[in-house]
Amino acid sequence: MKQDELLLTVTWYKEDIFKIFEKKGIPLSEENFLKLKEELRGAKTLVERSIEDGWEKMICIIVDSLKKEFTYDFVIIEHQSIPYVLTYKVLENYCKTELGCNVGEFLEDYTWNDCERLIDHLNLEDGMCRASLSDTHFEYVTWVYHNGDTEDLLIKKAKYLFEWLGIEVNGHIELEDY
Repeated sequence: MKQDELLLTVTWYKEDIFKIFEKKGIPLSEENFLKLKEELRGAKTLVERSIEDGWEKMICIIVDSLKKEFTYDFVIIEHQSIPYVLTYKVLENYCKTELGCNVGEFLEDYTWNDCERLIDHLNLEDGMCRASLSDTHFEYVTWVYHNGDTEDLLIKKAKYLFEWLGIEVNGHIELEDY
């Protein structure tokens, strides 16, 4: 094929995929990204499927087809510059019972008031514990919501939050006040 015959080349970045995940309420994890990446290299190539279905529709179709395979551990909700880590099940239950929607709808267009209502409903500000991570040069500290969670689950939440903040977790996470 000659270069002048090439009609279109599409380049997708990880952020493009994560935007679709966010719209659909799928946690933004490396594990979920790798599942999608594996599917894109499957039997029918992405190029073939994109030609048939269009690229944006194509991403949505692929994400929907993998929805049951994605890992739904945690979701981060930001309110007043504070990230709250919730288990996916807690947020899913809140959305179904209190708002009558699904997690994807909530995450796609939640407002400051929606977030404040969620925080009040779950008593998030009353149920926080301090999580710290030390490496050779810094100590990183954050707060993790707990709702009768086990210590193991709280450590997983803290690790998820640290990684979301761009902090590599190489050491031991300490929990206080829970």
